Amino acid sequence: MNPPSPRSKKYWVLIVDDYTRYTEGPCFRSKDKIADYMIRFCKRQKLIRGRYPAIWRIDGGTEFRKFKTWAESEGMVFEPIAAYTPEANGVAERMGGYINQTQRTMVLEDCKCT
Repeated sequence: MNPPSPRSKKYWVLIVDDYTRYTEGPCFRSKDKIADYMIRFCKRQKLIRGRYPAIWRIDGGTEFRKFKTWAESEGMVFEPIAAYTPEANGVAERMGGYINQTQRTMVLEDCKCT
């Protein structure tokens, strides 16, 4: 995130279910917490729906290594996204752009008030 949130969180990850368009966008202070969150997300989905998410589209970011290892051991499949081709993940890219614009506006507006 640029600028960082008021609580100094600089990173966020967007999770979008292609079928239902359910969206989560948690914020983090460091990238090493992302994999743990995604594992908890999958476990929560299994409790709610009775199964893990089946297919994931993620880029080659190093923050996903731990999650990818865990998810593959649980039977989840990954569709890699080629570098510099956001079209393959269009739904998440469009939603991420919208959320980024909204977040920046809110943070900058909050900074003006104080």
